[in-house]
Amino acid sequence: MEYRKLGNLQVSTIGMGTLRTFDVTSDADIARSQEIIDSCLANDVNFIDTAAWYGEAEKVVGITTGGLRDQIHLATKVRCQGKGEGETQIARSFELMNTDYIELFQVHNMIDWQTHLPTLQTLKDEGKIGMLRRHGNDA
Repeated sequence: MEYRKLGNLQVSTIGMGTLRTFDVTSDADIARSQEIIDSCLANDVNFIDTAAWYGEAEKVVGITTGGLRDQIHLATKVRCQGKGEGETQIARSFELMNTDYIELFQVHNMIDWQTHLPTLQTLKDEGKIGMLRRHGNDA
């Protein structure tokens, strides 16, 4: 597997996106998601991308990466309006993914980015996220 530098991380050039694949609820579908994570790791894929906007994906990422966290770099996104709603959504991402650290946190489609970046910067300063960025047309 080839790796590239993303900030201070070495991430696989192939990552796993979770938009539809991990937006599942049945035990059988979650087991299939676990197989996907296991296959990613077996093939040296270490970058998993998800978002609060992807339905159940963050929760399924949390379930399927339990005990594997030291082998995976996580990226997620906030996508909502307002400081309070953003703080709630961001906190929920940590909770659903069952982690206290997220390598890359993005503002999805630039929605209310001026409001969310200070919140993300505070979390970065606290050591809870590694990087932040605006994700969208001009990012």
